[in-house]
Amino acid sequence: MCICRNLICLISLVLVLSLAGSAHADLWTDGNGTGIWNDDLNWDTGAVPAGTNVVIDSLPGPSVQAAGMTAHYINLGDDITGAPSTSGLTIDGGDLSSFYLNIGHSAGQTGTVTINSGAMSAQWVNVGRFGTGTLTMNGGTFTGTGGIWLASNSATEPGHIQLNDGTVNAGSSGFWMGDSGAPATMDIEAGTLIVDTDYEATIQGFIDNGWITAYGGAGTLLLDYNVTNPGQTTLMAIPEPTTIALLGCGVLTLLLYGWRRKR
Repeated sequence: MCICRNLICLISLVLVLSLAGSAHADLWTDGNGTGIWNDDLNWDTGAVPAGTNVVIDSLPGPSVQAAGMTAHYINLGDDITGAPSTSGLTIDGGDLSSFYLNIGHSAGQTGTVTINSGAMSAQWVNVGRFGTGTLTMNGGTFTGTGGIWLASNSATEPGHIQLNDGTVNAGSSGFWMGDSGAPATMDIEAGTLIVDTDYEATIQGFIDNGWITAYGGAGTLLLDYNVTNPGQTTLMAIPEPTTIALLGCGVLTLLLYGWRRKR
């Protein structure tokens, strides 16, 4: 029964997102050269998007540094030029919310989202839709309230989450990997993945498949449901014991050095 319900949700997501094309979208141009989202002259419409459709098809792409930024859908790598491209979006202390987020929207295109600090949220999230998608977390929070899909539609182009720090929150619809057969991977270091339901068995299956790793395969994953966070599945990582010991020695050396300097 659960599998059927999840399958229906996935099919519905694919059908809904198939309607999210690039027509009537605000196109990022960086026309004013400031590189920030909250600059009217950096958009082809001459206005900062406010709940509208957005296409980002270039690097480095916009940096979100202001609060309260919104869009309806955001497509990174939308094939509007007909040539392969790489596009990017960075959250640097601001916050951005949308209904759809497609990182790597079109086949042959690459999309990247990097969150250094601040927050980003979307109802439906594809990290690699028909193209290649990467979400890199160096801090802050990323929330997919309706669920997060990695490599959702392509049989060949990958989706990857690099969770160096910060928190990724997946809603009660879950966290999906590799439904179409394309490589779907996630590597966790100091960050945390939280799913708002009992998703422990599914996450464990991804780990057993080798799709989720800790510290590039050199660490240990810690998975639980209803322990770290009540009513939620939590996945974290710790480095290998040798790394921990080396870090401890480094800290001790700094402390001794500081003590000697003070004397």
